[in-house]
Amino acid sequence: MTRRSQWTKFLLSERPFDSNYHYKSSWLRAGMSSIAVVVSVVYSIIDISAGIRTGLPFYGALLLLSAITFFLNRRRQYTLSSVVFLTACNVIIFLFSSGDINRTGVYMYFLSIAVSSFVLFGLQKPVYSIGFSILPAVLFFVSYWGDVHLMPTMRFTDEYMKFIFATNFSVALLASLLQIIFLVMVNHSAEQELIHTAQELERTQERNDMVIHAVNAGVYEWSIPNNYVRISNQWKALLGWGENELQEVNLVSFLEMVHPEDRDRMQGTIDLHFKNRKPYSSEVRIRMKNGEYRWFIDSGITKFGPNGAPLLTVGSIINIHEMKLSEEKIRVQNELLGKANKELDSFVYSVSHDLRAPLSSILGLTNVYTMSTDAADKDDIVKLINNRASALDSFIKEVLDYSRNSRQELKITPLTILEVVREVVQGLNYMEGYDQLLIHIDIDPRFVVNCDYERLKVVLNNFISNAVKYRDPAKDSYIRIRASAGTSRWQLVIEDNGIGIRPEHVNKIFDMFYQAHTQSKGSGLGLYIVTETLNKLNGSVKVDSTFEVGSTFTIELPLTFEPVM
Repeated sequence: MTRRSQWTKFLLSERPFDSNYHYKSSWLRAGMSSIAVVVSVVYSIIDISAGIRTGLPFYGALLLLSAITFFLNRRRQYTLSSVVFLTACNVIIFLFSSGDINRTGVYMYFLSIAVSSFVLFGLQKPVYSIGFSILPAVLFFVSYWGDVHLMPTMRFTDEYMKFIFATNFSVALLASLLQIIFLVMVNHSAEQELIHTAQELERTQERNDMVIHAVNAGVYEWSIPNNYVRISNQWKALLGWGENELQEVNLVSFLEMVHPEDRDRMQGTIDLHFKNRKPYSSEVRIRMKNGEYRWFIDSGITKFGPNGAPLLTVGSIINIHEMKLSEEKIRVQNELLGKANKELDSFVYSVSHDLRAPLSSILGLTNVYTMSTDAADKDDIVKLINNRASALDSFIKEVLDYSRNSRQELKITPLTILEVVREVVQGLNYMEGYDQLLIHIDIDPRFVVNCDYERLKVVLNNFISNAVKYRDPAKDSYIRIRASAGTSRWQLVIEDNGIGIRPEHVNKIFDMFYQAHTQSKGSGLGLYIVTETLNKLNGSVKVDSTFEVGSTFTIELPLTFEPVM
């Protein structure tokens, strides 16, 4: 153990201190009481050598009270030791100053004691600080101007008075310097602690900022009693706002930014959080500055007061919009996959049936043909074989159309609609009954749109061929085809006065392999292919049909093409 540590142990003992301030102030009390002991001894020696005995009892009292102060200080009795020391000093100084007619500088001690009062008690004990600072001033004025002589007055030589004045000045200066050193040490220590704390806070803030930026989180603090929300610049940036925008936010304005479909759920999350006091987390859509809604995960925790009332909620939002879009994409793809699997089962069954039926007929007819000897019968058999082969070819074409629509990428080019319609109509002139109806085409030859040529032909071919196939022989049959453009989409309307569709079949005609007419010779795949093709083109179709009156099909497609997955 070093001499310094031994000296510290002697003055202050080994008991721990409550704070660094108490450690410093204990050093000051120990130093002041030590000075008082030295002063008592020195002045006793000086007075004895000068043949003066009147002050010895008071020096003894100061010595005793200084020792008591020293003991109490070691016992960590901070307030009591200061009170004992300051009281003893004030009383002793007052007694000596009341009899100091020679003006030897005893009054200077009042200034040191007044400063000591503030230093020892500080702001922690303001009543003691003020009281013990006023007391020396009062005692000074009483002893200086008042006719109070508690000590016998004595006359000294000029040399002795100079010596006593110099001694009093030196001791008072030493006491003042000790207090100044104490204040400087306390201030320096406080500055170092503040610097260290500021550095730690800066490092902590830097780490927090790095974490927040790493997860791209926007932090907010909600002062619940004031209903005021303080938001970080990163929070604003996530929603597209600038640092100087969106200054005032409260719970009401925040909920207004939440998507209407998510508000009740968000409010329920907050209410449940206040009830169970567990951290909350909720996925909500929040409105951006540009009006767009994006997905965020909002999570946080609340500090509650002693009475259980919520005081402060701290939370953050993280952008999960792309993740939610991916989840939605996966969900849609899973639905499409389920739909495709279901359709595949039906497709395989129906294809096998629709392929085998005409093939079986052809095989049977070829056997009949080989056994027949009549030329006329053979001609009829060839016609039947040709008919079944045409049906098989038509079905295979539909299957190929379905396959191409599923596999091939879109090829968007500018198309003159009138030319496409005329090409499709001319390609159907071989159909039975084509020459028995009138086709009206009302389309501006300058009407040009961006679309997929092959897919548009598939759609038109199905609707127009069906109009020919299901004409009403009892009427003057017609087909009317017209096109028009809106602001963002265009329409193609195909109207006929054929046999129409019964009401119970209207909503099912676009299902795979569904046949609305008993006399139908088709596969039931055509209108399903139309629906799938229009979905690929981001289009739609509406049907308005009355049985035995006719049907109107309205096709709607975008003017500015945006492909849909």
